[in-house]
Amino acid sequence: MQSFDADNIYAYPQTGNHHNVNLTILPNDLASLTFGAADQWVTTAFQLADFVLSNDTFRIPVFCVYPISSQYDVLPRALFYLLLILSLVFRRHTLLSTAALATTMTYSATAVIHVFALLAQYRFNTGPGDANSAKEYGDVDLLAIFPILAAAGIMLAPILNWSTTIRRHRAQAIIIWWGILIFVGLVPAWIYMYGWGEKFDLDTLESFAACPRTSDSQCDFGPDWSFEHDFTYALFKRCNCVDFCATLSPTAPMRSGSNMVAWIGRKISWQIGEGDRVWSLWTFSWIVLIFIVLYGIFGIIASRSSPASVRNAFFKFLSSGRRQWIQVLFEGRRQEKLLDKFHLTTHKPSPPTGLRRLRHHIAKYIAAGIYLGSVAGAMLSPAIFVTTVVSNELLLGMYPVSEHHDAVGAWAPWVSVGLVLFAAVMDRYFRPLLISMRIALESLWSVVRYSALERREFASNVQTRETLRHRFAKFNQEISIPFQHAWHRGIRLTWHARVKVAEFAWWWKNTEEASALNDREIRAWQKARRPKPKCACFSCVRRAEKRENQKAETRKRRELSNQPYDSDNSEDAAELQTVLEYLQARVKRRLGPDYHIRRRPREGFASAEVLPLPGYTKADMRSPPLDECAELPNYGYLLKRVKRRLGENYEIVRMPGGGDVPMRYLAREAEGSWQSLDTAYASPVSPESASDRQRLFQDGWKQ
Repeated sequence: MQSFDADNIYAYPQTGNHHNVNLTILPNDLASLTFGAADQWVTTAFQLADFVLSNDTFRIPVFCVYPISSQYDVLPRALFYLLLILSLVFRRHTLLSTAALATTMTYSATAVIHVFALLAQYRFNTGPGDANSAKEYGDVDLLAIFPILAAAGIMLAPILNWSTTIRRHRAQAIIIWWGILIFVGLVPAWIYMYGWGEKFDLDTLESFAACPRTSDSQCDFGPDWSFEHDFTYALFKRCNCVDFCATLSPTAPMRSGSNMVAWIGRKISWQIGEGDRVWSLWTFSWIVLIFIVLYGIFGIIASRSSPASVRNAFFKFLSSGRRQWIQVLFEGRRQEKLLDKFHLTTHKPSPPTGLRRLRHHIAKYIAAGIYLGSVAGAMLSPAIFVTTVVSNELLLGMYPVSEHHDAVGAWAPWVSVGLVLFAAVMDRYFRPLLISMRIALESLWSVVRYSALERREFASNVQTRETLRHRFAKFNQEISIPFQHAWHRGIRLTWHARVKVAEFAWWWKNTEEASALNDREIRAWQKARRPKPKCACFSCVRRAEKRENQKAETRKRRELSNQPYDSDNSEDAAELQTVLEYLQARVKRRLGPDYHIRRRPREGFASAEVLPLPGYTKADMRSPPLDECAELPNYGYLLKRVKRRLGENYEIVRMPGGGDVPMRYLAREAEGSWQSLDTAYASPVSPESASDRQRLFQDGWKQ
């Protein structure tokens, strides 16, 4: 007979104190368990003790760990992958792309913040489990966050390098900062995942699961049953097993109130994980992620330019001589001094030497390598995305989750995204739906109300209106948009591939000439080489028509704004005065306080005679002479703008002495009242003969 104290044998490490519990091993494999029974509720534990210690119960050893948080379970991750693909394929359709991209951005950005919090709270060391604190080890959520950030980085890198939609969109800055956040979080997650230095361990504790004997043959956990990798969650639920890992919950940062669970994964993940193929695939993903990170960082830096423009910039940067570098880096006297110092003042064609040829070829091959690397990244990204997601999801199946598919926390994100998409669809199609319902009800009521002959007579006497068949045709057009657009994406990708190959071949043969082109000129060359295919889906056609209507309205608005005002017959004097005040302030700011806008009378327009302002002679009020105009670089531009906005009978005159012309006279000019002023003040006046109003005006100018 042997007696063991509870300090030496215990199922749960944190219960090291014996608490008056003793276990005595008797002959014939019997045991005696003694404990204090002073608690009046101790009898309630007898049923659990009977279940755990009964011979009709199988006791299966398990490891206890903290599970993956519900935010990173299988269904939320699958939703993230799906929305990421939708936001890429349908990025031109705001109905889908806006909601999908917003969801993926917030989800992945939150995951990045979680990564930094985990790195700050946990130490990621190795060693046996600790029953008191899990801070010294790693957290399993890092394993689930890594494929999210990897998928986002792989999908984002080619978009930053090639997407013209993102490059021209007003929200480009948001995409750029999101990309920076993703790659900043992906780098440390990649380092800890692939064991740069020492690999980390999870805080794991040993326990057991109790499974009652049943008539089910699959629940016979006898001596011949293999425990390794065969004890799955499906079998755990089928056999009504119970684990006691919830009582083993050491303190862990960011897991307050959470409990450990039995380390039970998916059987397929354990079976595949035993082979070498999945680990080879995982190693391949580890290697290519280095290229993806560098590719994404390069896309962030060169986000304002296309890969062809970046290629041209690298070639010019590496192949330029001293004269080009001096002209780019310096200006003014310093540039002239350096050009004189190196005898480069006059541009002379340099003789082709061996060093210059070598520099040309090095620049050409480096620029071509950068461009081909960008092309390779775009072509390999889909395959890298698939391999990374598949390998990581297979390995993540080995780890337990906090909520399974039937829990609300797992499928609630799908419902939320579905409701958001439903709201977007209703916002877009609610009015057409009401119109279709009205037409359907009217058609149905006409069948009940009128006979067939009356309906035909009524239809022949009224003008053609929209029918229910026409509404169904429009509905079919809307439904077919995603499929037609997906087919067009394939055609457009083929066009892009062919035109990029042709453009690169032309650049390779004419490197110096082609490197002088900018983005706009490169796109023009590509479209001239091969016309760009247009999508025939209903949404793209409607968007193109809307864009053309907006352009027509813009052209019409510009034409109307460029038409001169007729100040004698203006129907909008307030608008004319606003334009006049704006141009007057601009003339003073550009030319000086001595210059003003004035209008010639209609009858004196042909003679180009300048009439004076009140208190000034014709000699005082004059247009600047030609030699003076040459010294005013903005005069010609401002005069042209004044005549275009106000009319040919307006000009810019110079008034010596400075000061501001009272805007009430400019207002009267706009109202066509300069005729009376020109008659009253056509000649210089003296203070003795001037009226009170004239004298007040003259005193104001003298001051």
